[in-house]
Amino acid sequence: MKEKTKKSKFKKGLLIYAVTVLVVIAGGLCAFWFFIKDYEEGMPVHGMEQVMQSFNETDIQKLIRDQTFGNAKNLEDASVWTSWYQELIKGKQMTFEEAKENTDTTPTYTVKADGQPVGKVILKVVGSNGFRFDVWGFDRLDASECLPDTAVYTITVPKGVKVSVNGHELGKEYIEKDDVTYSQLESIQTYLPEAPLTTTYKVSGLLNKPQITAHSVDGKPVVLSQKEHMYTFSYGMAEEETAALKAMVGSVANNYAMNFIDVSKQIYNYIMPGSELEENMKLTVTGFYPTKYISSYGFDSMNVSNFEYYSNECFSCDVHYNFHVNFQGFSVTEEVLPGNMKWYFVNKDGTWYLTNLEYLAEK
Repeated sequence: MKEKTKKSKFKKGLLIYAVTVLVVIAGGLCAFWFFIKDYEEGMPVHGMEQVMQSFNETDIQKLIRDQTFGNAKNLEDASVWTSWYQELIKGKQMTFEEAKENTDTTPTYTVKADGQPVGKVILKVVGSNGFRFDVWGFDRLDASECLPDTAVYTITVPKGVKVSVNGHELGKEYIEKDDVTYSQLESIQTYLPEAPLTTTYKVSGLLNKPQITAHSVDGKPVVLSQKEHMYTFSYGMAEEETAALKAMVGSVANNYAMNFIDVSKQIYNYIMPGSELEENMKLTVTGFYPTKYISSYGFDSMNVSNFEYYSNECFSCDVHYNFHVNFQGFSVTEEVLPGNMKWYFVNKDGTWYLTNLEYLAEK
């Protein structure tokens, strides 16, 4: 009887042990399954798969508000970018792959529409799961590399001039180049006490034509010249400033023209002493016609325009003229000598000197 009781207790104990082992194994397997599940959910690619569900015409608006379209985020209404991006992905098969910038700490993926890149998604940690694995989610969309060329604008101004785009004044973050000297002033820099400088701003992501303005802090007028998406602002001169300068430039032009018919050498009183221009003038052949045959000369027309102010010591202007020469007793009776140049003046000791010139293309 006692032997049967012992066998019964043994079987019962064995059964309890077996059940316990099975429960432990099942619990371990269950914990391992949850561990693997949390591990997989903590992979960045899983977070990217969730983000890709929003890459359609309807849901993309959720991501656009955190977009990075160039650096123009605050300069144009987000609805413009939304419409553009919706059209970019409309009806296309969306895929993604790891970008070259991808790292463990900053997961980055290239998104493609029908195989063509339409931006990069950068992920960030948005939480953690039961096993303390990071959970990744959307941080931002960068489509700057996919923007059309027409969405990029450069704006060059004299240093210190303020630039506004669509009513927003540009800060330092938009500066592409700073403290750059004027290339057209290179040959006369040595005569200036301080080199005038420029600043170039670059704005990318403007899908509509922007309103770009500039103003100087001292109220000096600025003049715009534009070539496609390149804007250049330069200091202009008020009419009262140019009146006296026009008269001065007219005197220089008169002596410049008379030098070439060899009736006067007073031009050297107006050219910067020791300059390369002075040396070139001395080497230039003049006196094409014997002065004894010249009966009269003068301007048929003269126009001084397009004054540009670089500093208190330097300005430039365009000089256009036709200078006629009449002859008597010579093989020709009349010649017309045209002039079409940009002249650069430097102030030295209170006197303006012609310091460099360049010939302009005929219009």
